[in-house]
Amino acid sequence: MSKKMKAAILDGFHQDFHWEDDVEIADPRANEIQVKIVSCGLCHTERAEQVNLWGLGLPFPIVLGHEGAGEVVQVGPGVTKFKVGDKVAMSTPWCGTCAACSSGQQWACEHVDDLEIRGVDYYGTPGPLSRNGKPVYTFFNQSALAEYSTIHINNCTKLPDDFDLRIAGPLGCGFRTGAGSIYNVVKPKLNDWVIITGTGAVGFGALWTAKAMGAKVVMVDILQNRLDIAMELGADAALNSKGMTADEMGEALNDITGGGAQGMAECTGQGICYKGGMKALKMGGRCASVAFINELNFEYFTTECQDCKNVQFIRMGNVEGDTIIPIMAELYKRGMFPFDKLIKFYHFTELEQAMEDAHTGVTIKPVLLWDMD
Repeated sequence: MSKKMKAAILDGFHQDFHWEDDVEIADPRANEIQVKIVSCGLCHTERAEQVNLWGLGLPFPIVLGHEGAGEVVQVGPGVTKFKVGDKVAMSTPWCGTCAACSSGQQWACEHVDDLEIRGVDYYGTPGPLSRNGKPVYTFFNQSALAEYSTIHINNCTKLPDDFDLRIAGPLGCGFRTGAGSIYNVVKPKLNDWVIITGTGAVGFGALWTAKAMGAKVVMVDILQNRLDIAMELGADAALNSKGMTADEMGEALNDITGGGAQGMAECTGQGICYKGGMKALKMGGRCASVAFINELNFEYFTTECQDCKNVQFIRMGNVEGDTIIPIMAELYKRGMFPFDKLIKFYHFTELEQAMEDAHTGVTIKPVLLWDMD
């Protein structure tokens, strides 16, 4: 069985999304649930995929959206993890059977490209979406730019019954990546200094997690208004690195931290931020490299490793949703993870405007809603 719904379709690179109300979505099969989407956060991934920035090669037509949240309206045969009425946040897929998943490293799933980018579902088929009898491919196995999502249970985390679904979507990717980079890689101790470069959702997720673990945090960016927000929301120090060389940035960070930091989360993908931060990372310090850094060569990294600095290139915070999303939700409840302060709501049909506002920095975290009341 299937039903028709509204969804945002992308037909090719460098094209606009178009909303269609005749996209068919199939009922859930074994190990699947169907979720009525309440909200969907946007990060730079949607824009990057729209313009083929990373050259990953999407199948078309496709429905994007990978930070969805909503309410379970249907469960597939044999599903016991969720029931109708549960609130869920949707995150990244993992097969559960490969060597990485079996060892507890679900973020390194060997089938992640198929499940996230290639539009292949857990059954090896194009997924639950179609239009005019032809497949419409899924993204991150969720395709949350739609009214509904039929999704594998591995992709979903149950939220507390009183959690506001309007803000829940971004917990599945951006904030989760930053939080996981600190929780699972940097692992600061009480009063350690942590350098965080970048004040997007990833950087703020790293900030609040580091503070919750008892660390002191210096935020680095070239946008003073973002740094001001970071100071208001918990940072111990801020550095505007605009116009600085890597040496100057490293010297400034050493001054701020009183001789260097024990941890670092690089969340910009800019080589100068990485180099400057690493100059202030102490021997034995741990750096979680969250974003792509294209302009650095192997020789540079081997030089840093000779100084006994531990660099780990991570994916989605090197942590799966069922571990980190409940932690973020609990910290939010305690007032220690105020991610709602960064959210601006848009109606789903304002998708292009929300993406533009995120791209230009007008909005830190756009969230799409079906119901704006």
